[in-house]
Amino acid sequence: MALHEEDNEDDQLNIGIFVDEVIYSLISDYFRYHSAYESRPSIEGVFDVFRLWASQTMGLPLSQCAIVEAHSVRPPRRGNITTPVAFATVMERAGVVAHHAPVGPNGERTANTIFALEALRCARDVPLHVAVLYTANGNLAPLVDYLDREDVLVVIPAADIQFDGGRGPKEVITSPLLLDSVAHTPPLLDLFDAAVKYCKEDPAFPYPFVTPTAIIGSSAPKTSDNAHVGIVTRWDPGSPYGFVKDTNLREWFVGVDQLLDGLTAPIPVNTAVVFRGSPHPEHGRGRPSAYSVRLYT
Repeated sequence: MALHEEDNEDDQLNIGIFVDEVIYSLISDYFRYHSAYESRPSIEGVFDVFRLWASQTMGLPLSQCAIVEAHSVRPPRRGNITTPVAFATVMERAGVVAHHAPVGPNGERTANTIFALEALRCARDVPLHVAVLYTANGNLAPLVDYLDREDVLVVIPAADIQFDGGRGPKEVITSPLLLDSVAHTPPLLDLFDAAVKYCKEDPAFPYPFVTPTAIIGSSAPKTSDNAHVGIVTRWDPGSPYGFVKDTNLREWFVGVDQLLDGLTAPIPVNTAVVFRGSPHPEHGRGRPSAYSVRLYT
């Protein structure tokens, strides 16, 4: 697919993302334990990373770049590579359709076939304009040619990650066969760095990681029973309240009457704040309430 040649300004760019669950899990572990972000990417954050890439690469408004299909494929488990227990639930809530290859001598080949067939089906039926292949598997290189024939632009994030996995070394190195088959291979780590930078410039853009280490800093005080640090996740214009997520991923209710030191509503999304309060919700409330809310500096 040509990059934004004569597209109508109002047209939506349909993006499909196809995820190898083993690769996703390894990359998630790397970010959590071996990166400066000290956190796993959220699946929605992964979506936004590629929406941002498409917007900036194609010169389209971010609002026109939409993830319209998301599928994950799980090869048969082997060795010490496992999928976290909550993984399926997280994926399902994000709208990802999971496909599990059966255990057996041809399990991995079956997983590759499922991956390719789902990508091609979506490319034709939706149809897709962009397909993100979140994998490092060189056996999927022929898929790129088929997607090209469907006039779909293929994006493969290039990874070269090696780290200590606790039970031995682990790595995610994108196959040269895969990289040589496609024109768009943005470095994976650069994609996330660019998204974090962008969310600081545009508070409406969601932070791509589960915990806000890059915003509040790894030296931020740990959450205690009474004192907390977090970031604003939502505050609609004109609303008398908003929501904050702390470093333990707990969401808090914040009323405008609890803003101190000149802090005014609406507080921009991703603003770091410090506040007090009990983590136990008051009777009749679904979230705990934050008090004495100040900017975190």
